[in-house]
Amino acid sequence: MTAEPHPARASESTSQYRPDIDGLRAIAVLSVLFYHVGFSTFAGGFVGVDVFFVISGFLITRLIYNEFEATGEFRFSRFYMRRARRLFPAMFATLFVTSIAAVIWFSPTDLERFGGALIHAVASLSNIFFWNESGYFDVDAQIKPLLHTWSLSVEEQYYIFWPAILVLLLKKTGTRWTFAVLIALGLLSFLLNLDVASQDSRVLNQALPFTTGWFSEERASIFFLTPFRVFEFVIGGVLVWGVRKRPGSALFHAAATLIGL
Repeated sequence: MTAEPHPARASESTSQYRPDIDGLRAIAVLSVLFYHVGFSTFAGGFVGVDVFFVISGFLITRLIYNEFEATGEFRFSRFYMRRARRLFPAMFATLFVTSIAAVIWFSPTDLERFGGALIHAVASLSNIFFWNESGYFDVDAQIKPLLHTWSLSVEEQYYIFWPAILVLLLKKTGTRWTFAVLIALGLLSFLLNLDVASQDSRVLNQALPFTTGWFSEERASIFFLTPFRVFEFVIGGVLVWGVRKRPGSALFHAAATLIGL
């Protein structure tokens, strides 16, 4: 006799490992690394961060969708425990080592700034902290050793809200409407980017007058804040449906791969 698989493991059995996604991660990592090293060929290498957000959108949406489809529910506690085991050991090791270095080498003023960044990183709010400083592209970035944690904070904020939104949509509206609502959220986020990038935020200020002046630092706002990144997570999320509906043609797959690269 063989035991029936536990329902809680359904998402694991239906979410197969994707080596191609690991390859895409490698391309994204190298792009960001070469950008920071200063290779002129990779002057746009920071787009690797955008690629990571798309990957997260795909993997997390697939995990949630597959588990809900298999069991009719989603175990939030299990999801957050897995995220914590994956992220926290490396994050806290980085924070610990960086704190020691900061105490040794930083001036009191720089150490005070570092303390603020440290607290916000632990609270998954460092993107908001650095947005307030708006110095990612300035020389000041050289004395912000935790600056890179902004993207982790965006990811963690995504982990907080996305599962709840997705499960609610799946329960209340079904698959088709969930797909449609995700598309609408992505378009809204992208249009928000365009509006703020226009420097006057005319549409946003008319729709929500209380936000007037919030995004005066247009480039920093678009770079750091999660609402402006939602469309990237949505791109990854809707690809969960796209993978299921993709043509079986090898030529189509080869062409799509080349276009993607």
